[in-house]
Amino acid sequence: MHQYEESQNKFFSDLYKKHRFSHKSLCWESPFTQQARFIELLKICTMADVSGPIKLLDFGCGLGHMYKFIKEQGLIENWKIDYTGADINKDFIEAAKKEMPGVKFRIKDDSIFDERFDFILCSGLYNLKFSQDFDIGKHYTEELEKLFNIADKGVAVNFQTVWAIPLIPRNLVETEKKRFYFHDPEEVVKNLKKITENIQTKDGYLPHDFTVYLLK
Repeated sequence: MHQYEESQNKFFSDLYKKHRFSHKSLCWESPFTQQARFIELLKICTMADVSGPIKLLDFGCGLGHMYKFIKEQGLIENWKIDYTGADINKDFIEAAKKEMPGVKFRIKDDSIFDERFDFILCSGLYNLKFSQDFDIGKHYTEELEKLFNIADKGVAVNFQTVWAIPLIPRNLVETEKKRFYFHDPEEVVKNLKKITENIQTKDGYLPHDFTVYLLK
């Protein structure tokens, strides 16, 4: 685990101690925005033909809220989803297993890159800033390339964008820039085209967010 992930891990453990099984432990502003992102990510499952069950990896699954959402929507049964959730945070994984016994939740380590999945979803992984000099573009490009290599159909990932900055009260802009990455969508797509040219994007579902679909 590199220093960026160590800082990330501690940050979320501290949030979990305070908020427990809540969207606040994932630093989401509300269940609505959290679920709006889930809906857009899951659309990748309609972009390719899959015969039989959909093998789905929720990479950076947190407390397993995505599994809970797709279960409540009937998608586990209707889409025959074979779900795996992986996260670096032990507190999150233990809580998810307790809340949803029998579901495949696991600590994220390098062995995950030895497996194969139809689709891989990444929600909010690359937005929080844990170092002022960390090369987040290099990090997400390298990590998403590894994920793309083990996905048979595709990878979906979302990012907070520069469009969020005008929505922040002026006196808080500099503080928020120290806490979050505000990604330029054109730069993100340029980076991810190093992985594949077969890319689709979606925005408009939230005023400060966009989703990228990397398709096989």
